[in-house]
Amino acid sequence: MNTSYSSCEDLRCVKCSCTDLQLVQHSHFICPDCGSVYNFVWDVPFFGGYEQEDVLGLIEISANLSNRKNFGVTPQVVDYWENILCSYHNSNSKSEFISQLPYDVAQFLPHRYGEWLEVTELTKNLDLTSKSVLDLGAGLGFDSHRLYRRGAAVTALEFSPLLAEAGNINFPHLRWIGGFSHLLPFQDNSFDFIFCNAALHHMRDIPAALSEALRVLKPGGRVITTCDSFCPSTMDDQYELAIFNSDPTVLLGVNERIPRFSEFAQTLEEMKPYLTTEIYTHTFFPPSTSLLKPLNTLHKWNFIESSRLLSASSGSLALSITLNSSPDIAPACQESYAISPHTYACLLTSEESCVIPLNPLIPSHYVDLPLISFPSTKFELLNGWLQPNSNQYRTAYKRGRWFLRSRPSSSCLFFKLRLNPKSRLKSAPFDIILNGESVSTLDVLHSRWTSIRLPLDHLELSSTFCIEIKCKDTSSDFDNLLFDVSSRQYLPSLSSLELESSLDQLIPCNIPPHVFVVIPVFNRPHFTLSCIRQLKLQSYVYLTIIVSDGGSSEENIQSVRDAHPDVIYLRSRTTLWWSGSMALGITHAFELGATESDFILMMNNDTDIPIDYVQTLLKTSLKHKAAVGALIVDSKNHHHILDAGEQIDWSNYTFPVKSHVISPEKCNFNIDALPGRGSLVPISMISSAGNVDSQRFPHYLADYEFFTRIKKCGFQLCITYETSITAYIEETGIIPGSTTTGFNIVWAELFSRRSMNNIVDHMLFISLHAPANCRIQLLSNCFLRALRQFIYRTPLRFPFYILLFPIKFVRDLPFYYLSFKSLIRRLLGHL
Repeated sequence: MNTSYSSCEDLRCVKCSCTDLQLVQHSHFICPDCGSVYNFVWDVPFFGGYEQEDVLGLIEISANLSNRKNFGVTPQVVDYWENILCSYHNSNSKSEFISQLPYDVAQFLPHRYGEWLEVTELTKNLDLTSKSVLDLGAGLGFDSHRLYRRGAAVTALEFSPLLAEAGNINFPHLRWIGGFSHLLPFQDNSFDFIFCNAALHHMRDIPAALSEALRVLKPGGRVITTCDSFCPSTMDDQYELAIFNSDPTVLLGVNERIPRFSEFAQTLEEMKPYLTTEIYTHTFFPPSTSLLKPLNTLHKWNFIESSRLLSASSGSLALSITLNSSPDIAPACQESYAISPHTYACLLTSEESCVIPLNPLIPSHYVDLPLISFPSTKFELLNGWLQPNSNQYRTAYKRGRWFLRSRPSSSCLFFKLRLNPKSRLKSAPFDIILNGESVSTLDVLHSRWTSIRLPLDHLELSSTFCIEIKCKDTSSDFDNLLFDVSSRQYLPSLSSLELESSLDQLIPCNIPPHVFVVIPVFNRPHFTLSCIRQLKLQSYVYLTIIVSDGGSSEENIQSVRDAHPDVIYLRSRTTLWWSGSMALGITHAFELGATESDFILMMNNDTDIPIDYVQTLLKTSLKHKAAVGALIVDSKNHHHILDAGEQIDWSNYTFPVKSHVISPEKCNFNIDALPGRGSLVPISMISSAGNVDSQRFPHYLADYEFFTRIKKCGFQLCITYETSITAYIEETGIIPGSTTTGFNIVWAELFSRRSMNNIVDHMLFISLHAPANCRIQLLSNCFLRALRQFIYRTPLRFPFYILLFPIKFVRDLPFYYLSFKSLIRRLLGHL
């Protein structure tokens, strides 16, 4: 026990500001006025408690837990570095000096020297002998011991029980106090000097910390802060996130910050009449390097004259603040807190377990954060998540945490996991940890996604829980420890789903397959909104809805996004037709982690489906190992069957469609293609046959060509009659006509991308898939058919008839002669 705690004349109660705290049996302080008790935590007294706003700092504490009692900072280490830094500073050849040092020392020397230079320069003329000194944010005691060596009576204040414990063990000649910079447990005018080296930028409320520091400083005393990074006052949080996005220490929980200059200047401006402020920069980047060169030496600035320039700049900052007279500053008080340091310290047994008490402390705006959020937050960064660089998956370093809230209708959490493409590992072991306990250990591969389902039934409803995904590989390479997560969503467990027993039995390993629904759209938001609503009502809930937009207007896009923000919305920069949009959606499903056991549901938005539609298709597909479509009926008459199965008659190149169903029939396997509206396709088939061919078939015939390829690969196609899909056929594109019309109409029917009679598409389809023995004949017939359309249905028919009339007259002359002769005979007979 550090005996310096018997001297507590300068302490105060942080709840009521009572100055008569009493030490009880060297185990706790008690306030006689309000009864507050301040326990010792690992032999260090702590004043105050952790609030919700301290959650980022608590994450940092947990990140340091593995180093407990092994931080390695002792008086001997401080003395060693002091000698090295002095020698380096005085050496004539600094590069030669560094070359003679051990590698681990040389590696950290530039950083240590920068700190040492600032501290030495700002304190060189100070006499600290027998002076009361507060080291604010003392950490492990490195700088506190330096001040002690200069004769000061040092009080080291530290926020983290881990660091305070290590400091108290290694530097027992210092007085260690656990507390908070914005809530100092000291009376007014208690210290001659206050120092804060490389710590102020870690504090969550810099203006409050400076205000409290000035309150406890004696008139004539000085506050000296060094080595704090700063950025322009106008910068938003994304500036800081971009800098730390690939910083391993920050991703593992160390709360490095780059505060705005205004955060340092606020208190100095408010108390300007009481202060003499000197500002120094060691590294300085002005707002425009074309006007001023970056400074890399310690430079002194006039606070009043240079505030505007500094407010627009960035770099490293040091302050020397002299308190000329005491301002009237009310001591900061804490009425309540979320968790006491003593309680939290008792839970610090492992990094995973010490996160558990954070669950109820997490502010609501950090709970249930989307997997991919733009913009991202510092909270996500400290929990391992890099800023998202796509809308497909999220990347984490070494470990990623979510704080989520259990839901009444959801009894499992589903997501997919893989090693990031940058990783050079083929596989790596992972732990999935729920509220500090490992619930799954698995090997994750580099080249494929692994599906994870975590049961949540045992959690208290609406409670916050923590999921941690942790890579157990010991590699020190940053890229090797990157992993990706996609498709995170809450789902009911399989046992809670009201599925048919036949479907339940067909699902392998009790792991329900995932269905990725791809809806190509182009404007018509009313259809899209209706289609999404019907999909969300499906009895089979393992769905991911992907809307693939082929070029809708901004207004239509936004209307869908606003109504269904949880739906994935893909938007192309170029105009896409049906197959381009469908191919984009299928590709995205693979990027989201679609596996061989999953399915693609090809949907058109101008359709209606019953509540059991997906479930029925899935049951049929699993039973028959087939790609499955449904009966297509007319929206104007649901008894009118439009399509009960389609074949391709290559003998005359027609597409006979079955339009009736005999009562006992349940499935039709005698088909050659499925429609692109409402067909369910196993991912394994797409992996073998390939995606929709959007290059050669941008719109019509793309679905026929796609399913023809699937059938050629040996897979089965079928139509189930146990469910149906309603089609709004009046919304279909150009339908070929038969009446006479203008050139432009026939031209559009033959060549427009919107026409189902597009001659280019049909000739290409014949070239790719028609039997070889009839391919040339079919191509010729296709060409002649198009030519006849121009001749018989356009104004060309008149000159064509005139041109053919003489030839036809000569050819038919015998017929005319015999007919005339017969007519004469009949007339003569009557006479």
